[in-house]
Amino acid sequence: MTDLSPFDGTTELDVERSKEMAAAISRALRRAARQARQPTSLIIGGGVPARRGDRAFRIGVVASFIAFVFAPTLLAGVYWGWIASPQYDSEAKFILRSSDSSALDSFGGLMGLPTSRQTHDSEIVVSYIESPALLRDLSKTIDLVKAYSNPSIDYLSRLSPSPPIEKFDKYFQRHIDVGYESGAGILTVNVRAFTPQDSEKIANEVVRLSENMVNDLADRPRRDALAQAKLELTRAEEGLRDTTLAMRDARNSEGVLDANATAEAIGNVVTTLRLKLVEMQSALATLESQAQDAPQARVYKARIDNLKQAIDGFNGQIAENNNSQSLADRLSTLSVVQTELDVARQRYAGAAAVYQAARLDMETQRTYIVAFLQPILAQKATYPHRWTQWLIVAVPSLLLWSFAVGLFMVARNNMAK
Repeated sequence: MTDLSPFDGTTELDVERSKEMAAAISRALRRAARQARQPTSLIIGGGVPARRGDRAFRIGVVASFIAFVFAPTLLAGVYWGWIASPQYDSEAKFILRSSDSSALDSFGGLMGLPTSRQTHDSEIVVSYIESPALLRDLSKTIDLVKAYSNPSIDYLSRLSPSPPIEKFDKYFQRHIDVGYESGAGILTVNVRAFTPQDSEKIANEVVRLSENMVNDLADRPRRDALAQAKLELTRAEEGLRDTTLAMRDARNSEGVLDANATAEAIGNVVTTLRLKLVEMQSALATLESQAQDAPQARVYKARIDNLKQAIDGFNGQIAENNNSQSLADRLSTLSVVQTELDVARQRYAGAAAVYQAARLDMETQRTYIVAFLQPILAQKATYPHRWTQWLIVAVPSLLLWSFAVGLFMVARNNMAK
């Protein structure tokens, strides 16, 4: 048809073409509006027009995700899920008790508080367990290298067969934990090993060595006191022996065992003779009163003279009477040695008493470990915490990767403006 419009002179074909063009423009505008309303993608850079390098950027993002998130998470899952060797934990809880306590400590004990000695010893035990000294002492009774370097243990958890002491100590400290509750005075020790038998044996040995160490510290001053008491006792024995020998030599030289006893014996003899002399003199006086020239008077006089001579002789032995070897002279010599002997005996008795007290004190145990939770044979492996260890790898990897991609995306958008 070729009819013309009466107003503008256009044909019907032109009108149809205009309508089709308007519809196409409307569809294009609606499509552009929908694209404008959609959120911008962080991966491809967003925006209506595509930029050059979007494909390379997407490939880099995916590759970095695989390298820094997927691969470490997968490896961690494989290791912690199937490869990591199980570890068994043995726990011991104990408190320290001391036989030495002051009045203030006793009052604190009644109030349920740990004593100052108990607190001090507990802190020493904690330091001992965390030190290489424990490893040295444990190695004397337990083959720790064999326990932790067994070929059945996975490579990453295994100890090298001949480790240096510094590396060995760091490795062992990762498998032992010690805690101290100051309010209750409770010490907790956890030992991890790759067999339940090893963990139980090591935990029991740690408790025993801790008790020995505390008692050894307390015994050092007592050992010094015992050694000093023993030295003093030895000196006293030597002094007593020398003085005894000196007394023997003095008695041999003076010819008297005991001057005092000898003087007392001679005094008793003189007393008896004097009594006899008095009797004879009395009998002579009675006889002379009856008959002046009685034959028996001469006998009594002779006996009286003999008694006087005997008394004078004995008196000369006791005290100096023109006799250079009287008992008085001998007693003065022996008394000096006897005094030295008495002093040596007293010194020896005192030294022996001090030594016995120090020995008894040394044999008395001062500190005890009261274990109210003994290490037991573990029935189930409690380490490693597989899910926890896996999340420690997965979550930080994902967060760091997301943060890095976000920063790179922001920088890329800013550079494109």
